[in-house]
Amino acid sequence: MQREASRLEARRVELIAEADRRGLPGREGYGSTTAWLMALSGEPAAICRSRLGVAVSLRVMPETRAAFAAGELPESRVRLLAEAQAAAPEQFARDEAVLVARAGAVASGRFPQVLSDWRRNTDPAGAEADTERRFARRGLHISPSWSGMVHLDGDLDPEGGGIVLTALRSLSEPAAPDPHDPRTPAQRRADALVEICRRNLAGAGGSRPRPPVGITISWATCRRVQEWWTPRPGRSAPRRPAGSPATPPWPTPSWEVTASRGW
Repeated sequence: MQREASRLEARRVELIAEADRRGLPGREGYGSTTAWLMALSGEPAAICRSRLGVAVSLRVMPETRAAFAAGELPESRVRLLAEAQAAAPEQFARDEAVLVARAGAVASGRFPQVLSDWRRNTDPAGAEADTERRFARRGLHISPSWSGMVHLDGDLDPEGGGIVLTALRSLSEPAAPDPHDPRTPAQRRADALVEICRRNLAGAGGSRPRPPVGITISWATCRRVQEWWTPRPGRSAPRRPAGSPATPPWPTPSWEVTASRGW
């Protein structure tokens, strides 16, 4: 089944490359082949742009193109080969047959390292420049949605990504998994990330910071509290209830006021 899926994907990529070569998207009124693919497939721009990049790269990758069309390589490995070709075209043209053979022989998790070793051995200076470029591309975006869920999206350099993967796997992939755990792998990874952050907030010394508490009050109430609490000439400070201690027996809270407009 995987071989047949690869054949179908290879045929689709071939058609995309031919449409781009003939200028079909422009004749149909689209500003770019990526925009044409988005309208045709309904997929996001990033996916369409990546697929177009693979299609264009395969024009100068005969060994990869043949293996892809025969169903011997999945799209994920073809994409990695295309990235390697873009990084070092001359070296890739010389070693393409060897790299394609390796792509079909090693485990999927091992193949990126195979390409990294090849790049470092064939062009050390270029490999160092690649490392610096990848490190400069690192970034993490975190944004809350209207429902309260928090969305994460980003890229890490290989070294940083390896650290994160190892840390997440240490919690999400236990040596003896619980057969009754109903969580999906994605949910286990999400819980592992939260747990790592929780442990970091607790601190190495075990001093746990006070958890944030959100309290929603109206603006009118906020103004009344401010007027009541703010000392003014001729008015004494607020009086505490009889019998209450001069210093509260709980930690003094940290206040952060965020103004927002209600619906």
